[in-house]
Amino acid sequence: SDQYVVVEVGNERMLLEKIGGDPLRVVWEKRPGSVLAVARGTQKDGAWVFSDLFLFKPAP
Repeated sequence: SDQYVVVEVGNERMLLEKIGGDPLRVVWEKRPGSVLAVARGTQKDGAWVFSDLFLFKPAP
Protein backbone atom coordinates (compact mmCIF):
# COMPACT_ATOMS: atom_id res chain seq x y z
CA SER A 1 0.00 0.00 0.00
CA ASP A 2 1.07 3.59 -0.56
CA GLN A 3 2.56 5.62 2.27
CA TYR A 4 2.43 9.39 2.67
CA VAL A 5 4.31 11.98 4.72
CA VAL A 6 2.66 15.13 6.09
CA VAL A 7 4.15 18.18 4.36
CA GLU A 8 1.95 20.93 5.82
CA VAL A 9 -0.87 21.19 8.36
CA GLY A 10 -3.01 24.26 9.01
CA ASN A 11 -6.41 25.13 10.45
CA GLU A 12 -8.28 24.31 7.23
CA ARG A 13 -5.72 22.44 5.13
CA MET A 14 -3.50 19.35 5.20
CA LEU A 15 -0.96 18.51 2.49
CA LEU A 16 0.45 14.98 2.09
CA GLU A 17 3.17 13.69 -0.24
CA LYS A 18 3.54 10.11 -1.45
CA ILE A 19 6.74 8.32 -0.44
CA GLY A 20 8.49 6.76 -3.45
CA GLY A 21 7.24 6.26 -6.99
CA ASP A 22 5.95 9.08 -9.16
CA PRO A 23 5.67 12.48 -7.42
CA LEU A 24 2.16 12.82 -5.99
CA ARG A 25 0.58 15.13 -3.43
CA VAL A 26 -2.87 15.05 -1.88
CA VAL A 27 -4.48 18.06 -0.23
CA TRP A 28 -7.50 18.07 2.09
CA GLU A 29 -8.92 21.56 2.52
CA LYS A 30 -12.01 23.35 3.75
CA ARG A 31 -13.50 25.63 1.13
CA PRO A 32 -16.21 28.31 1.37
CA GLY A 33 -19.69 27.06 2.21
CA SER A 34 -18.47 24.25 4.50
CA VAL A 35 -17.18 22.24 1.53
CA LEU A 36 -14.40 19.73 2.18
CA ALA A 37 -12.23 19.13 -0.90
CA VAL A 38 -9.72 16.40 -1.63
CA ALA A 39 -7.42 17.22 -4.55
CA ARG A 40 -4.59 15.31 -6.23
CA GLY A 41 -1.43 17.12 -7.27
CA THR A 42 1.20 16.21 -9.85
CA GLN A 43 4.27 18.08 -11.00
CA LYS A 44 4.13 19.89 -14.33
CA ASP A 45 6.98 22.11 -15.51
CA GLY A 46 8.40 22.25 -11.97
CA ALA A 47 5.15 23.36 -10.31
CA TRP A 48 2.45 21.38 -8.50
CA VAL A 49 -0.87 21.25 -10.36
CA PHE A 50 -3.93 20.11 -8.38
CA SER A 51 -7.26 18.77 -9.58
CA ASP A 52 -10.26 17.92 -7.42
CA LEU A 53 -10.94 14.26 -6.67
CA PHE A 54 -13.82 14.67 -4.22
CA LEU A 55 -16.00 17.51 -2.92
CA PHE A 56 -17.99 16.83 0.25
CA LYS A 57 -20.89 19.20 0.89
CA PRO A 58 -23.14 19.31 3.96
CA ALA A 59 -26.47 17.56 3.64
CA PRO A 60 -29.41 19.92 2.97
